[in-house]
Amino acid sequence: MKTISKEVLRQRTDDYHRWVEAFAKKRKIPMEWAEKGVRKEDYVRPHLRRMERRNQVGVYFILKPSTSSA
Repeated sequence: MKTISKEVLRQRTDDYHRWVEAFAKKRKIPMEWAEKGVRKEDYVRPHLRRMERRNQVGVYFILKPSTSSA
C-alpha cells in the first residue's frame, strides 16, 4: 500500500487554492479573509441580496478561513 506524503498533500492543497483564486478572479467574485468575531452570514448578506435582486444563482462570495489560533 502506498502512502501519500505531506509534500504531495501540500502540493494538492496549493493547486486547489490557486484554482479557487483563479475561479474567483475570472468571475469577479469577492474573496476575503474571514474576520474574527464577525458573523459571516451578516458580512456576506449584501452580496447575497445583490444576487437575489438580479435573480441570479451561484457563487457570490468566498470567505477564506481565518488561520489565527485561539
